[in-house]
Amino acid sequence: MSIRFFIRRVVVGEFLLSAIFLTDGLHAHESPHDTIHKLSHRIESTPTNAALYYARAIEYKSLGKASHAVADFRTVLRIDPSNLNSTLALARLLAVQSKPDQSLKLLDGRLKGAVSDESKARLLKAKSDIYFTTKQYQRSYDGVTEALTLVAKPSDDWYLQQAITNLQLGELIRRHQQLAIGFKKSASELLHYSWIDAKLDAGEGKEVKPTILKYRTESRFVSTWNIRLAQTLPLEATERKQVLAEAVVEMNQRLNMTRPDVTLLMDRCLAYHLQGDLKRAKQDRQWLETMKIQSFQILWLDWKLQSPAAAE
Repeated sequence: MSIRFFIRRVVVGEFLLSAIFLTDGLHAHESPHDTIHKLSHRIESTPTNAALYYARAIEYKSLGKASHAVADFRTVLRIDPSNLNSTLALARLLAVQSKPDQSLKLLDGRLKGAVSDESKARLLKAKSDIYFTTKQYQRSYDGVTEALTLVAKPSDDWYLQQAITNLQLGELIRRHQQLAIGFKKSASELLHYSWIDAKLDAGEGKEVKPTILKYRTESRFVSTWNIRLAQTLPLEATERKQVLAEAVVEMNQRLNMTRPDVTLLMDRCLAYHLQGDLKRAKQDRQWLETMKIQSFQILWLDWKLQSPAAAE
């Protein structure tokens, strides 16, 4: 696929929740309200059990009760200051509440006492997230880049965040170079696709055209590879116009606009843009806006929509 999602996630500490559910009769099929009621009852009996507060904070968060979740995460940290999952979850909630300074202070305090490289990496990654949301892109890049040096097998998401931060900084060559490093380490298909897109964005379509043609031959659906192929061709080339037209036809056949596939819709938006059909590209972008997608790839798409059509 040409569009891949990178959605920030709050660590939920599944091992803690699983332990509580299995041993204390709190079942996953119950509603959050029921679970909160049972957890609150247990907290009355054992008010220093950090795991119970943590579990309740997760339930509050699922209901959108951020202030209640924050209070419970803070209680966890008073009982167990070394609880990394609570630190990360609290930091992200504070950032969502437009309190990035408090969030960064919390993370910096924990970083001072962090012992393991894994803990340091997760804290640095969280800081990078917050810097990104406050548009401090250089600091965001520095944080995620340092985090990547501390773990042997980073998540694809970490490389993708580094990539989108490079895009915000205008570092197009460094972007595809670092994605290549990530792909070499992980053999991730996702990072390989992202590297191809980054090469295209940097105007280096000739180098990846053979790879695009290979994937195009092997794929059941070819629209995403036609979109990429078009970006390796001159603007006025007949083949470029043809492959973009074929891509739009295929996507129109596959898209159900009642419940549209987000990836297809983003691809079609880009295809319309590359065709010069700015009206339809804008309509698809507005449709995506109504879907409230929280994805770094939306930022990449917006960058593409603001840029001239990629051609050599």
